[in-house]
Amino acid sequence: MTSGTPGDCVKMAITAILDEGEKPDLVISGLNHGPNLGIDIIYSGTVNCALEGAMLGYPAIATSLTTMRNNYEDFKVALEKSDNVTFGSVEAWSDN
Repeated sequence: MTSGTPGDCVKMAITAILDEGEKPDLVISGLNHGPNLGIDIIYSGTVNCALEGAMLGYPAIATSLTTMRNNYEDFKVALEKSDNVTFGSVEAWSDN
């Protein structure tokens, strides 16, 4: 059994587990309960995953849902919006 932070998972995957042809084009962290806003980003595992990916040179995004409700519809809408933002960004990056 090993332990570590969510950011450690990103670092281990990119630096030690994945072969060169398996490396990600984009690191996406989340979608999770609760807002990661303001001071919360300092200790957010979700944000830390995206930061770790970015520090390793990969485009990265963290996504969170600003509710603690356990409602499937909330996640469905948030996922659709995240997809639009994320894949729109990927297209913009690839055009440059």
